[in-house]
Amino acid sequence: MRKILPAIAAAAVALAAACSSPGSEPHTVTPDEARLGYSDFATLPDYGWRYDDTVTFVTPSAQGEMRVALRHSTRYPYRNVWLEVTRLAPDSGASPLRDTIELELADPFGLWKGTGVGPTRQMEAVVDTHVKVDSGTLLSLRHIMRLDTLPAIEQTGIFIIE
Repeated sequence: MRKILPAIAAAAVALAAACSSPGSEPHTVTPDEARLGYSDFATLPDYGWRYDDTVTFVTPSAQGEMRVALRHSTRYPYRNVWLEVTRLAPDSGASPLRDTIELELADPFGLWKGTGVGPTRQMEAVVDTHVKVDSGTLLSLRHIMRLDTLPAIEQTGIFIIE
């Protein structure tokens, strides 16, 4: 036991030294961030995401690859979530375009996929590789699971990478 404690203390000191305080180093922009044409997230209520709660975003003009993202707690009790993504161009008179997306949040063994540290994970999926939206286009998300309210879903969002 006496040999283990110094090793743990040394590891803790090394870990603390490796971590920098927020704002002490400049943020390195990833290639996707450099090409980000549009991005927005909506925070969902603490009680969960109700089936009839549609999250809607109004976009500026953008084109590129459209992705949907979901931020969830590790308390989320299911492996996946099904989403309906709807696009409605302003003043087009056309029918809305709908896509159905499955986000597989965990593998069959319950290990979380996506990114994140701690109790929050983010998973994303490509909706369309070549999309062009005009200013004022409505992008809507809703879950289409067989539940009235999904627990532990924290935020949902859409972004377009040029």
